[in-house]
Amino acid sequence: MKTTVEILSEDIVDRLPPDRHGPFVVGICGAQGSGKTWTTHLLAERMEHLGLRTVTLSLDDLYLTKADRQLLARNVHPLFAVRGVPGTHDIAAGIRIIDALGEAGCVALPAFDKAKDEPVAQSDWRRVDTPSTSSCSKAGASARGRSMPVCSRRPSTRWNGTKTRMRSGGAT
Repeated sequence: MKTTVEILSEDIVDRLPPDRHGPFVVGICGAQGSGKTWTTHLLAERMEHLGLRTVTLSLDDLYLTKADRQLLARNVHPLFAVRGVPGTHDIAAGIRIIDALGEAGCVALPAFDKAKDEPVAQSDWRRVDTPSTSSCSKAGASARGRSMPVCSRRPSTRWNGTKTRMRSGGAT
């Protein structure tokens, strides 16, 4: 009997066109403690086994700084002071990272220190090769929490339209 991860990974691979280019984003969502990080780890591992280069990016590592969230809490709504509320993530940074994964080179992935309630210094971010490169110096920060494996395929037209609306400040 196949595991859920085997079924998911095979389904994802079957849907990838042979002429794919750039990153293909698979989002994993669920309630706190439901196994998103573990499932993402197993899915990325399985997809690597199937020949796809993967990178995981945690939404939890895209939180705004505490000062930025405090400013939003004063100017917009008090709930912005805490992490996890929609609007407390640096969505533009996430889009830039996904775009960068489609280019040749090395990408630094942000990390967030929940104990300090602040992003980790950029010098300590984990560095990964994009799918078209072969080497990159590594730093120690790991991605945790809500995660996304990212493979070699450009996002769909629907995502590209969403990205455009998000960059221009429109709602999606």
